[in-house]
Order: sequence, then C-alpha cells, then structure tokens
Amino acid sequence: MNTLTKSCTKCGADKPLPDYYADPKCRDGLAHWCKVCALAHARDYRVSNPERVAAKNKRWREANRDHAASTKRAYREANREKVAAADSAWRAANPERQIDYQRRYTYGTDGRDLLASQGGLCAICACDLASLPPNQQHLDHCHETKRVRGWLCHGCNTGIGKLKDDPALLRAALAYLETA
Repeated sequence: MNTLTKSCTKCGADKPLPDYYADPKCRDGLAHWCKVCALAHARDYRVSNPERVAAKNKRWREANRDHAASTKRAYREANREKVAAADSAWRAANPERQIDYQRRYTYGTDGRDLLASQGGLCAICACDLASLPPNQQHLDHCHETKRVRGWLCHGCNTGIGKLKDDPALLRAALAYLETA
C-alpha cells in the first residue's frame, strides 16, 4: 500500500483514496470500508430492517421539517412529469383512499362518522350506500359555506344539484309531483 491507495477492511482490495468516504473518527480521515462495500452494507441493512429505517427517517423528517419540505419541493419541481405519473398511478390503484383524501382536504372530514350516524343510508332515499360504488356515494355539502350536510346516493345528490340546492325549487317540484 502506498499513500495514494488504501486497503478496504471489508473486501481487502487496495483502492485509490477517492474510493473511500471521509470519516473524521478514523486516524487517516477516511472510512475503513470502500464506498462499494459501504453502499452494499447500507443497502442490505435497509432491506433487512425496513421498520427501523422508516422510523429513523420519520424522526429525521419531523426534526428537520423545513429542510425536508424544501428538498421534496425541489424534487417535485425538477421531476414534474415523473411525479405526475406516479401520482396518477397511485390514484388509479387507490380510488377509495383518494376520495377520502379529497374529502378530508376539501371538507375537513372524510365523513365516516356522519355515514355511521346515518346508518350507512342515503339521507334522502335511505338506499344502502355500501351497495354502491365509491363514485356513486356523495358527501353532500353547501357550495357557499362548504358545510357538510350528509351522505347521499348519486341520484339524490344529482337531483338537489339540478334544483340548485334551492328549497323553494324543491318545494315547487314536490307540489308539482303531488298535483300530477
């Protein structure tokens, strides 16, 4: 070994100094393992300990919120198409979770407690909402105040929407139906 190379204690190979990470705890200021061995070890550790790695990463993100957010923002801006494709794929694979997320974001609730209080039934026609696909179950809300009113089936939600959420129009429609 000369001063331009170092022997890796993991693989035993003599490698140039730039092939080692800096490590101030080591006498020569370079890690004992070469970069290839260090990366392989780190990769194996991540595969073998996913829960520990996830917990450590979560703690770091919580302790460094601003840095984590700016890094994520920079990545999303630099990789718009890639991120959009991944987002679309996730939405397609998780339609119910996407709908819940949208409801929480828009209304501040996913409405599960309200649905349970309604017995899982439409607030107007009392049909079983669980028998309908997710895109036929609607968390009804006031468009002006965004206040959630209740769960409706697609037909009832469309009906009050066509009548512009106007009680006077609904009463007029009821009077019309009762006279016919």
